[in-house]
Amino acid sequence: MVYKDLTKQAMIDTIEAVRVYDHTCHSSFILAILSHGGEDGKIDGVDGDPISIKENIRDKLSNANCSSLCDKPKIIIIQACQGVKKDRGSRPESADSYTEGVDTKPDPESEVLPATCTAEACTQDVYQQDGIPVNNPPEMADFVFAIATAEDYISLRNKQYGSAYIKAIDKVFHFHAHSLDILHMLTKVKRLIGDRHCTLEESEGGARIMSKVKQAPETKTLLRRQFFFFPHKPYIQDSSESSSIARNTDMENTGSFQNVNP
Repeated sequence: MVYKDLTKQAMIDTIEAVRVYDHTCHSSFILAILSHGGEDGKIDGVDGDPISIKENIRDKLSNANCSSLCDKPKIIIIQACQGVKKDRGSRPESADSYTEGVDTKPDPESEVLPATCTAEACTQDVYQQDGIPVNNPPEMADFVFAIATAEDYISLRNKQYGSAYIKAIDKVFHFHAHSLDILHMLTKVKRLIGDRHCTLEESEGGARIMSKVKQAPETKTLLRRQFFFFPHKPYIQDSSESSSIARNTDMENTGSFQNVNP
């Protein structure tokens, strides 16, 4: 379902409708919000009044408060500014500093258990009812918050082409949803966005100037399992789509996102 131009109260009412809905037949839930925003996890309604990511989304859809989504992945995608800071980029000490001394190959054991936890402790159910183990997930588990920019920073949007972050998600998910879990895909999205310079139109001393800025999307995860959309079903591109995708890719490489969406 798609809702446009919602006020603060309309957003609250919509999320409440999601909370009380019976999701028993669904294996996951995805919510995407494209709006203006501000510090402390605020997302503006069309009336300018904000809702809170924590209070109005996370708490309402938690395992404790939305029983039919309990123990199911809840993916929250947010395109909005998280503040007013501008990321001017930084210069590493050397071209190899990012990967120097780092094994870029994925460690198959790195996501299994933390060093301070034993396999036995992790696999045992903590709670029991009448001596029978009960699946009792944490209240705030099973969320992924995919946010367009880091806390306190602006997010970039072009009035003609839209959000750089949403376009990157569309591109990466389009080609990798058959083989990668969501966290690996969101890492690719962050790389795609972070490697680009965007052109920002600013005012300085009454004059309009163009400056280069960066953007660093943020992912907050409370998942307890890997989450895949369509495993083992690769996307097959037909010839009619090829030229369209090529045009979109060319546009993305021009650094043409000029307008801030705070």
